Amino acid sequence: MGFARCSGILMPLSSLPGGYGIGSMGAPARKFVDFLAAAGQTIWQILPVGPTGYADSPYQSCSAFAGNPYFIDLDQLVKDGLLTRRDFAKIHWGGDAAHIDYGTLYEKRFDVLRKAYANFLKQRPVPGYDTPYPDDWYRFQFLSCEWLPDYCLYMAIKRDNGMVDWQQWPEALRLRDPAALAAFKEEHAEEVGFWAFVQYEFDRQWRALHAYAKSKGVSIMGDIPIYVAADSADAWAGRELFETDADGKPRRVAPPRLCLVDPPHPPRPVHLRHPAHRPLPRLRHLLGYPGWGKHRPQRPLGERPRHGPVPHPAQRPGRAAHRGRGSGRDV
Repeated sequence: MGFARCSGILMPLSSLPGGYGIGSMGAPARKFVDFLAAAGQTIWQILPVGPTGYADSPYQSCSAFAGNPYFIDLDQLVKDGLLTRRDFAKIHWGGDAAHIDYGTLYEKRFDVLRKAYANFLKQRPVPGYDTPYPDDWYRFQFLSCEWLPDYCLYMAIKRDNGMVDWQQWPEALRLRDPAALAAFKEEHAEEVGFWAFVQYEFDRQWRALHAYAKSKGVSIMGDIPIYVAADSADAWAGRELFETDADGKPRRVAPPRLCLVDPPHPPRPVHLRHPAHRPLPRLRHLLGYPGWGKHRPQRPLGERPRHGPVPHPAQRPGRAAHRGRGSGRDV
């Protein structure tokens, strides 16, 4: 496969001038695409677009598949009839437009999105009929069926338990007892539905932005973390894919990236699936793909990680195959 010589610019979505505390996939993103096209650039490189987790890092996400709710453009929700400007016009999103106040976003953005969800539930795509959702809602559910239900349930349980790590949840929920999960899902159906709605809106806006960039001759170069976060829907719902014990606690973890985050990332479990299931939007940290570094979660100070090749699934009898699609958002 050949590639023509090209150039572009790295610009995280979060760094765009959004007007509501953080960049979004709305008008500022399209203006940046226009700028790239006018400058003769054909690549827009972004950072991971998953929900930010520990230390507000895009490389420590609660899901390898979900999109960051903060990137949903509120102005587009107004155009779609899901919000009015009164719903968020008086909200103070932070005192410094040059910096993101993630604490404020966490406290206020979801309240606005919940208003949009309430209005979404009231809409009827065909007047006079009781069909609650448009066709593309069902299409999104179908195409996301291998990861979305677990993610939505994970977020609902996490919120109900004060957002603590899933390893601190009640045992029945932590170990995914079918009866306990079914009872929780029935009791918290609206909350589970809210998280599905958020991902649906992210997906719609992402696809629209991607289509706009493509129409301007600009390709979006994605980025994904090499390792999955320990406190994530993926680790909770797919423990058979990781080196964990019976309680889901990691036996071996990836070395922390001390140079990038203060405080450093918490330990991340080692994935047992060969990374060929991932699209490679760019070649970065090459050693993370053919091999890994791992060590004990409570290693003595100075113990160096043990390196080795990534095992192919066929070398791990009894391990389930990867359940979802590739983690990359685009290219």
